[in-house]
Amino acid sequence: MISNLEKALGFKLEAFNLLYVLCDYETLLKKKISLENFVDLCKKKDVKIVQYRDKISSIEEQKKNLLYLKSSLNIPIIINDKIELIDFADGLHVGQEDLQAIHKDKKLAVKLIRLKIKDKLLGLSTHNELEILEANELALDMIGLGAYKATSTKDVSTILGSKISYLAKISKHPVCAIGGVKIDDVIENILSNRDVNKYITNEQILSIIEKDNTKLLSTIANNIDEFKNCDRCKIISHMVKHESAKVKVSLFTYSVSDLLSNEMLSELSNDKDFDVAYEAKKELKDRMKD
Repeated sequence: MISNLEKALGFKLEAFNLLYVLCDYETLLKKKISLENFVDLCKKKDVKIVQYRDKISSIEEQKKNLLYLKSSLNIPIIINDKIELIDFADGLHVGQEDLQAIHKDKKLAVKLIRLKIKDKLLGLSTHNELEILEANELALDMIGLGAYKATSTKDVSTILGSKISYLAKISKHPVCAIGGVKIDDVIENILSNRDVNKYITNEQILSIIEKDNTKLLSTIANNIDEFKNCDRCKIISHMVKHESAKVKVSLFTYSVSDLLSNEMLSELSNDKDFDVAYEAKKELKDRMKD
């Protein structure tokens, strides 16, 4: 099935390292590069997507620039942050803080954005494993992942470097490297979308447990069979000791319950939460029948 991004691009995403270029208007002015020169460079380098970021111009000038880019380049033009300009672009890219400003529940924030942008492209900036896994649960078309290297246009606290290829494997959405990327950089797994869960490691899931992300842990428990690269029994043993009743109840899904030892079930049968204790006792009783 062709994705929303592939529809916008006009081809299937089968290659790595396609060019997604940031058009930072302030930087263009500082370097005395005209928008016309920028368009010429995009055509010469076979750029596939442009993200337009403008923190200094009036709304009217930004509309004019977006219309010029759209008419000059037969590729998707994404607007950075400014949802009020979505009628002049093919999509929107937001950061983590932008999303949280709309609503603290990221799923709801994305739904609210979708009400305004409809089926236009939507991208989200991510910087670590947790944010990527959260993004996997959201109705996005792609994610930005970085910063790859240090950059002069933004103050970044974390540089991913070569780790970016490893992190990109976790995303179920196509990944665009962001932050200090040069035109000749070759980065594995960027702009790809392949077999997500089999690449996730014990360390990443244990990190999620440590950060106490109940929603993601429930999702992991419900899809435990897909985590081929993990010691699933070890992960479940950590979940058994989790504070959240919701996480512990999720352990009684069909795919997980067989991995619970009798010792784990005995521990859970004494849980202070009624539903957890009930499910554990029921599972123990069923095993005694067998």
